Amino acid sequence: MARKWTEKIKTLKKYDTTAASYDAQYMKEQQDKFEVALNPIKLNSKSVVLDAGCGTGLLAERIAKDVKFIVGVDFSRKMLDRAKSRLKQFKNSSIICTDVDFLPFRNSKFTHVFAITLLQNMPNQVDTLNEINRVAEEDASIVISGLKKNFTLISFKKTVAKSNFEQIVVDSRENIKDYVAICRKLKR
Repeated sequence: MARKWTEKIKTLKKYDTTAASYDAQYMKEQQDKFEVALNPIKLNSKSVVLDAGCGTGLLAERIAKDVKFIVGVDFSRKMLDRAKSRLKQFKNSSIICTDVDFLPFRNSKFTHVFAITLLQNMPNQVDTLNEINRVAEEDASIVISGLKKNFTLISFKKTVAKSNFEQIVVDSRENIKDYVAICRKLKR
């Protein structure tokens, strides 16, 4: 358990340190992932979205105008400061500082969950996916990405499969640095 928190604190410090330059370094890469993630997903004025590991709020900013409500969560306060600034014009958005493994939401609240560039930063990825599963509604769309330098395609698929998700498609285009799984929460 102590090792788990040591890893999380190391990740937190890394993102706090890179927050000021994150968008300049990674915006194009993130936008390429969003294209893959959003293409098969149907968002609308009834969508209640969780952006798990929202970072600087790039995804939330991109989709806020299309959804009923979006919540971005991250545990890097410096990243969240940037997200808050980016989303201040959207009244249907909220930014919360929290650990994705311990989300402060009731069960089955979100119609869509995005976990882009999150999984490789979590010490127990299955626990993280189970927590995402808990807050997603039945039949929710769930999009998860994992850096190719941290996963093989097989290990990524196996990790995602350990939660109660139906993998509809895993996109592994060469032009993006992640595998992207488009999933649905299975009905119980």
